[in-house]
Amino acid sequence: MTEGINISPATLKQWAADEERLMKEIAVKQQELAIVQKNRAAAAVLEASMTPKTGKLAFDEQIAVKANGHSHESGQNMTLAIENIANRSAAPIAKKDLRRQLAEAGFASDSPYFYTVLMRLKKRKKIAVTVDGRISRAPG
Repeated sequence: MTEGINISPATLKQWAADEERLMKEIAVKQQELAIVQKNRAAAAVLEASMTPKTGKLAFDEQIAVKANGHSHESGQNMTLAIENIANRSAAPIAKKDLRRQLAEAGFASDSPYFYTVLMRLKKRKKIAVTVDGRISRAPG
């Protein structure tokens, strides 16, 4: 017997039940935390488009920020995310690294739409593509 604690089979059984209950609660909270972290990572990609004075998205960039990238507006989200990643990058970025950053932010970067977005952004001069195919800041 320890000082001040009566250790009986009933006490041990209660501690085991408490431990099991707490482990389940921790697992649920860890899942909730993972979702919040994924959402924040997706929002961070889009954060560069926020206006410095108001902290709100500029009118022409108002979009639904979906971490999973599967809404009907996900193309707009991915387009804006790619533009922001390219334009905040200090050096040209390889396509595989761009895809990795998109995936980390919760976008489905494995679709053929990725290349369509790159072509459209290049055509609109929102990004540049180097001779070796890396993505860089918009010209000018």
